[in-house]
Amino acid sequence: MQDGTPLPLSVVTDYSVAMYFGGTLAAHRPDARVVEYILETVTGAETQAQAMANWLLFGAGPGPIINLTTDHLSQPNRGVPWSEALDIAVTELIWDDVQAGLDPLNAIPTVIRLNGSALQYRGVNAQQWSDVLTFDVAPDKSLAQMLDDTQLVGYGGKLFGAVYHGTRSGLALSTQLRLDAHADYAKALELNFVAYEGGSHVSYPIDGSFAMYDAFNTGTAGARVFTRWLEIMAEKGLDEYAHFMSHNRTNGNDWWGVKAYVGQDVATVPEAITLYRAIAAYDPTIALGFTGPLRAVTEIKTSPTGGLMVDMPVAWAGNAEWQVLEDGAAREDVGSNAQLRLDAPLPFAPNTNYQFTFDVDLSGTETTEIRFVARARGQGVTELKRWQGEVSDGEKVSFDLNGLTGAQSRVAVIVQRVGRDRSGQLTLRNADLTALRQ
Repeated sequence: MQDGTPLPLSVVTDYSVAMYFGGTLAAHRPDARVVEYILETVTGAETQAQAMANWLLFGAGPGPIINLTTDHLSQPNRGVPWSEALDIAVTELIWDDVQAGLDPLNAIPTVIRLNGSALQYRGVNAQQWSDVLTFDVAPDKSLAQMLDDTQLVGYGGKLFGAVYHGTRSGLALSTQLRLDAHADYAKALELNFVAYEGGSHVSYPIDGSFAMYDAFNTGTAGARVFTRWLEIMAEKGLDEYAHFMSHNRTNGNDWWGVKAYVGQDVATVPEAITLYRAIAAYDPTIALGFTGPLRAVTEIKTSPTGGLMVDMPVAWAGNAEWQVLEDGAAREDVGSNAQLRLDAPLPFAPNTNYQFTFDVDLSGTETTEIRFVARARGQGVTELKRWQGEVSDGEKVSFDLNGLTGAQSRVAVIVQRVGRDRSGQLTLRNADLTALRQ
């Protein structure tokens, strides 16, 4: 009202709030130490960006999380089923050690060790090595490997009077401290829940980190995180979402939009592809007007409960034999038996069927023989598909991945050239993991 009187609730239709994600907004926050750690231990902007994505995604999915505290010194968590999908946070357990000067990023092995099937602590609160957790079997990973894979984390900080471990610093923090409250408020008032300000607040407060943040915000790493954020908001009942599509950076510290420059064709921009798929999922009749491969992205995808589902971009991990190209394709110049793997396992909705596809591009030969293996991970590992056979130049190969259970939350894929004749160059293009329509 012009006189300052609030509008009566009966005429209000929308509850609108900024719903950006990210946790690296200022150099004085605990997040800065994680950024510094990545810059010191990981080489290459693209690889650093993927490490940043893993950190932001860590704990945001449905996988099991164990938060160890000093209470576990007297009452250890015993008989925990070992799984590579298990996330273990120890910040609250080692908090007094951190206050005494322990580096929670680099010095974890001085206070935590893996002894057979037992995870043990020795530090400020225990003078002798003491069990805090025991697994049902001895893990097939060392403590160093758990730390490298961010499966066990010790970094965190205090926020709003509570100690948070690393799993709360990314999407989980944005969900628990912002999204949940706003979603509940909109629901209680029976208003449309609108996110008017989408985008990433993953900016670069640390000297020397621009290349990593630019790679994150313009490549597949940022798209992985953004996709999961869209899924989380959909799960929380978001009705409308707004995002800048005409540009990218608006100032020296943020990447708000998806384009590198005004007028860019976004057919190969990972974050734009994610957004277009989300648009098509909400309204398959909308005239999107985009070019290239995006024209085919018009399938409605919903979870068994009706929530929006957006596919994660498929990112391959290159190696000595397989080169990952700028458009995301993977190429093997000389036939070998080297395995091509995903950069990171892809999350998926439980009790949902998927299809993994890719296009075959051969040079120097018309056919070649490959092996394809897909495994679901979570509470244990389940082999979803194992196939070996001949593929031809120009062929679109598809594999149905069925039988996923609620105990599994991600899928890993391996592609390998097999057979006696491995001549010619093989390129896998347009790889995609698609949720089948319910």
